Amino acid sequence: MKYRIKVDCSQEDLFQVVSGEFRKDYYRSKGKELDESQMVKGFTYQKLSNRQKSTKRAANVAVVKLLEYEYPVLYRFSFQSDTFYKIIGMEVRAITEEQCEVVFEEYNEKLENGISKTNFSYDGSKEKIRKPNLLRKLMFKRTAQNIKKNKLSGQCSLSAKAAGADAVPSE
Repeated sequence: MKYRIKVDCSQEDLFQVVSGEFRKDYYRSKGKELDESQMVKGFTYQKLSNRQKSTKRAANVAVVKLLEYEYPVLYRFSFQSDTFYKIIGMEVRAITEEQCEVVFEEYNEKLENGISKTNFSYDGSKEKIRKPNLLRKLMFKRTAQNIKKNKLSGQCSLSAKAAGADAVPSE
């Protein structure tokens, strides 16, 4: 699904927060810092899904891959494990210095033993852009409020609850 929504924060601030969450997830997975210069199309890393960590079941390794990355305009990544395939993306356009428009994209597919019914060929370019539902609007509004609040305190991060999901999902 694709949504178009106006967010009351700058394009740069929103993008810094989202890319920062990607780097934090990499750090939690690898124990190493990810420099902004390393965030390029095709960058890939593996991680254990959080569900497996918390239940101590057999490890389910997920592959996270940047499909597109153009700071501060375009961000799109995929997350694939044996049981789940997800694409999350956003295209951000500045309206004013303190407001931007986001086209947010989300695609989910359950897999069986890593096998996809669509052969991982999802292309959201032809998908109709919809108006966000009330919950999605509230999530983006809360995200903008958190960005402003954290900017004043010198911290800029995105909470999973504010964004509606982890920047990099764990299934």
